[in-house]
Amino acid sequence: MQRRATSVHWADSPWAWLLLFGAAAALGLLAIAPKYNRREARLERAYQARERAAYGTGQAPDASAAVSERDPPTPRIVPWQTLAMVMALVVCALAGGVVWHRLRAAAGRSGRQGGPV
Repeated sequence: MQRRATSVHWADSPWAWLLLFGAAAALGLLAIAPKYNRREARLERAYQARERAAYGTGQAPDASAAVSERDPPTPRIVPWQTLAMVMALVVCALAGGVVWHRLRAAAGRSGRQGGPV
């Protein structure tokens, strides 16, 4: 009778793949964050300039058009929020992978002892 292999390969776990791709996404976000911040600031300045121009032509002003020249542009979407969500995903994947590995190891041990698998 052939015995089942008790070692579990890391690639068998969906949690390991979630951890791997989540870590890659986090590293990608860290790599592009400075360039994204510069781009977002440029777009925000252009938006504020359009708002000021519309306010100057007599169109109906809104609250965002009253931004002064000294106020720095505040981006609406910042990469750190996305990075925080991705890092939470990575932590959950790590915890899930540990639980999955322990359950698989326990099932392998009980299978060797003749108990239910």
